[in-house]
Amino acid sequence: MTTTQEGLQALAQRILDDARRQGETIIEEGEAHADLTITQAREEIETTRAQILADAEERAASLRRQAASSARVEAKRVLLAKREELINRTFERAWQQLLQPRPPEQYAAVLRRLTVEGAARLGGGMLEIRVNSADRSVLSPETLRTAEDELRQSGIKANLYLAEQTEAIAGGVIIAKDGGRMVFDNSFEGRLERMKDRLRLEVWQMLSAGQAADVISPEIRRAA
Repeated sequence: MTTTQEGLQALAQRILDDARRQGETIIEEGEAHADLTITQAREEIETTRAQILADAEERAASLRRQAASSARVEAKRVLLAKREELINRTFERAWQQLLQPRPPEQYAAVLRRLTVEGAARLGGGMLEIRVNSADRSVLSPETLRTAEDELRQSGIKANLYLAEQTEAIAGGVIIAKDGGRMVFDNSFEGRLERMKDRLRLEVWQMLSAGQAADVISPEIRRAA
């Protein structure tokens, strides 16, 4: 083998060796890059998983808060509905009792008491007493004079007279002063209406305090 041929073979061998080394380096770099990529992917997956879990927990907490809020709103709605139901039943019974027939003397005393009460609220003076058509005969001039005497004993001077027109009320009196600029409704309907706010408060306190166990469940009362 000539010197030239030996030189060529040596050069070829070096080229092969360099190529092999470069190939191994490329493989090692590729494997390292692959490992890095896999590690990064795992980290991204873990981060994404943690974020998903955090989002899921926040969503669950939000749903729990919404559920609790909805339960409170529903409990308050049920309590309010139950309160109105109790009030309506109470007023219906009261209304039926008011409409019960009474002996004339007893009913005249009721009208006189309502007149005295209303006249005192208006401070006395010239007062027009309005009643329904059936009660005109019950609230006689003698009854009005007795009412004036009772007011006078309380330090209130009043001149009571029966109105010509009648009122569409179930019973009781409506008292007007100064040509109707001041009016006190002491009819049965007016008195019951004024009682409603006080009764609503009393019923609400009863329900909220749990004094009506047969009216509403303990769970709803606690949620309210």
